[in-house]
Amino acid sequence: MNRLLNCQKIRHVLCISLFIGLYTFSLKATATPKTVTVNGVIESLNELDNAYEIRLKDNKRTFKITKATAMKEEDLVTMKDSFEKKTAVDLTVKGSEVLGIKTAASSVEPSPADQAAAGGKIPVPGKAVLGGKAPDFVAKTHEGQDFKLADRAGQWTVLYFYPKAETPGCTKQACAFRDSIKVIRALNADVFGISADTVKEQAAFHKNHNLTFTLIADPDAKIIEQYGVKMPMMKMAKRSTFILDPDLKIAKIFVGVDPVKDAGNVAKELKKLQAKK
Repeated sequence: MNRLLNCQKIRHVLCISLFIGLYTFSLKATATPKTVTVNGVIESLNELDNAYEIRLKDNKRTFKITKATAMKEEDLVTMKDSFEKKTAVDLTVKGSEVLGIKTAASSVEPSPADQAAAGGKIPVPGKAVLGGKAPDFVAKTHEGQDFKLADRAGQWTVLYFYPKAETPGCTKQACAFRDSIKVIRALNADVFGISADTVKEQAAFHKNHNLTFTLIADPDAKIIEQYGVKMPMMKMAKRSTFILDPDLKIAKIFVGVDPVKDAGNVAKELKKLQAKK
């Protein structure tokens, strides 16, 4: 009889231990959210002190991108473009925190090259249109000197817009143009980098990386708006590059460019364009 009671007690203790173990495991699983991909259209976008709050239209869920940890340049561009154009995005999330963001495959528009191949001009929000006259402007260089686009008539001109001086992607892009400048100038062309940074910030950026071409300060984002490359809700340019022919007409537009490959692609495109003249 005693042995039977002891067996029942042991069984009871084991059952309780098993229950406690399973309960603890379930709590841990609940407390640690899985990383998943969520698809949807950004319905609202709010800038907080240390994060951006995104609300998706379809499932009404709200997520946050923390500026300190997840705000890469590419995330900024994708987030702003998708919100402005109401295109779908794929969010990689863990709980309510966004770990990554990209444009959904179903929302990707034909590239400017594909559109141009189809025979159509590519309108860009603002005044810049492929094949049209480049919007004229006067601005200060990193040296504090006046730069007049009209003075570039008779030469090929490369205007590349970048989001922010000294950020990783913009530094890679600037250094790539620095390393390719001889090839580009051999094609009777020159490069001018434009961002919403001040003259002082552009000067420091130029000096820190031994850049060999002119940077243009556009702190009020007026030129950026003229060329239709301003990020929504932010005084910052989307990463875009324009090639102007000697008549100062826009011969080529690159949008969403790869900062490392942009300089090489510009040199190749200059050769193609000049071969047609």
